[in-house]
Amino acid sequence: MSDATPSADETLVVGELAGAHGVRGWVKLKSFTDPAENLVHYANWRLLLPGPGAATGSREVRLAEWRWHSERLIGRLEGIADRDAAAALTGAQVTVPRSELPAPSDGWYWADLMGYEVHNLEGVVLGRLRDVMDNGAQDIMVVAGTRERLIPFVRGPVVHGVEEAQRRILVDWGEDY
Repeated sequence: MSDATPSADETLVVGELAGAHGVRGWVKLKSFTDPAENLVHYANWRLLLPGPGAATGSREVRLAEWRWHSERLIGRLEGIADRDAAAALTGAQVTVPRSELPAPSDGWYWADLMGYEVHNLEGVVLGRLRDVMDNGAQDIMVVAGTRERLIPFVRGPVVHGVEEAQRRILVDWGEDY
């Protein structure tokens, strides 16, 4: 991970193609945006294709149409007309240029904080932020150190601050938790 401030030219992962839907080239969409349908409002997607496999690398795509189906977003991409072509894109990450995203309400996106050191109030380094999960009630930081820790991102009682200049997150969390 770079120590540099993210540029507007960078892309951020905002979703994932979770598999084919039907036989006409539609795909299941897994959104990482809040609310979920914000994913479909971005005009240009760059897919980061998983490898190795039939489809690897990256490619620009446009979402031709979308809708909700059984509480899940599904969409049809331009140029994808059958189930096999849609299935070949399973696992592709949907990215958009940072310049197309709204300014983050906290001043940062989770992607900006990956790799930050997580310190407790006693100054002990618990590890580095490796991932973030959503348990439905709050975001959970996955901190990799001497062991993996799951720390709720709850401002005030747990998270006392994000210090961007020091690339550090300060938490009230015991070393033995």
